[in-house]
Amino acid sequence: MMGRMARTMWAPWTVAGVAICLLLGTVVLALVGRAADWQGQIVAALLFLPVPVVGLLIARRFPDNPYGWVWLILAVASGVSQWSGAYVDFGLEHPGVPLVAVAGLLSGPSWVFTFWMFPFVMLLFPNGRLPSPRWRPLAKLVIGTGVVVLLTGWAVPGELGTVPLDNPLGVEGVVGLISQGLLITGVMAIFVAVIPAGISLFVRYRSATGVERRQLKWFAWAAGFFVSVYALDWVWEAPGAWSRWCDCCTSFTPQTI
Repeated sequence: MMGRMARTMWAPWTVAGVAICLLLGTVVLALVGRAADWQGQIVAALLFLPVPVVGLLIARRFPDNPYGWVWLILAVASGVSQWSGAYVDFGLEHPGVPLVAVAGLLSGPSWVFTFWMFPFVMLLFPNGRLPSPRWRPLAKLVIGTGVVVLLTGWAVPGELGTVPLDNPLGVEGVVGLISQGLLITGVMAIFVAVIPAGISLFVRYRSATGVERRQLKWFAWAAGFFVSVYALDWVWEAPGAWSRWCDCCTSFTPQTI
């Protein structure tokens, strides 16, 4: 019993600490390597620091609520994605750095995990449960799509989509084409799923009362703003200043919690 309580107590601290170390490590690599987008890497890493803190606070204060772990998984995934990207850039600027290809292979799945969590950030807010059974098909679709993307993404030939390296595991021919099609379809499906996930907040708000209603009010507006900005940025190739502003929006949603 005591051992289980100890694991429950220290597990969130450990996961949050790993995420924070990865994000700070990204800042260090960007400062040392000075790659083409080193300033953007620093901005993105620093603005994501509230995410593991939010996950830690929820998981520690409400250990029976799985919602905190959604944020912790999101934080670790983003930390790995950002750190691996910065490490690859550092390795390309400094030949001889070991395991650059391994870091490149880590960047893809971690990027998928990061965006895989976004629909659940909204679907499960604030009690870690879906608003109603009617939302189960959407949750299952997101889970299934994420699994397919993770299982097939490794076989896509050519350059890795997240870093400027060729995929050493890519498979040419029919297998590669099928994997590429599934990857593109899956990523688009996850992006599209963010929209109904955001709508679920307004549906939940209608039946909420008290503190939960106030939480949903702030979070729903922040999530709607977040989804709108990224949807616009996705369909419109904006200049660099707009991209930096989108990075700032990343930190707006977790701070509302």
